[in-house]
Amino acid sequence: MSTQYWNKFYQGLNADLDIPYEPWLESLILPQLLSLNEQSSALDIGCGLGLDSACLSNLGFKVLSSDISEAALQQAKDLGYAKNVLLADAESLPSILGGKSFDFILANLSLHYMPHEALQKTLLGLVRLLKAPGQFVARFNHRSDINFGADKADEQGYFRRMEEGEETLKVFYTEEVLRYICMGVVGELDALFPQRQYNFEISEADCQNFGRPKRLLTLSWSCLPI
Repeated sequence: MSTQYWNKFYQGLNADLDIPYEPWLESLILPQLLSLNEQSSALDIGCGLGLDSACLSNLGFKVLSSDISEAALQQAKDLGYAKNVLLADAESLPSILGGKSFDFILANLSLHYMPHEALQKTLLGLVRLLKAPGQFVARFNHRSDINFGADKADEQGYFRRMEEGEETLKVFYTEEVLRYICMGVVGELDALFPQRQYNFEISEADCQNFGRPKRLLTLSWSCLPI
């Protein structure tokens, strides 16, 4: 979805809204990444209001919070949930960040707005930003997530609609489709970095999103030195 859409969304969101934070993230982080020093870094992609950024900061990470929306980043800063921010979309981050690397990368419900081919390319670029050891965690719309539009999606899981004269895309995934995309990424990573071991796991989960039940897939990548 466009920058204009998300700016309008966050401008219309009540900044004083008490959004409860579900402590889902801590249990997924690799134990060796929790033995942190002050140089440990994290990237939060599509940070929104910055609740996950605040969680990572509280765990000891130095967090870079990115989003496509200026309004989201401003609210995240005003609320005190994000300090270091970057205005960028997920697809551009690998080239923007260049030679930087991170101990932990998070994309919470922010990578399902692109076709499958673009997701595979974006995942490759993002996982390459990991240090070794390092971890990348992302959550995606589940194909059965009817509260958020899955029942309107086509056979590929693509839900297209018009927003203020612009066609937008939201994608819903089965585990099989997401696994197929990730297997392509693994092959390229193994060829590029034979001195590292990349693995991924996919699991299903339920959560509350803006007060409504949501079904999702959690993808966790690990990068370890051999």
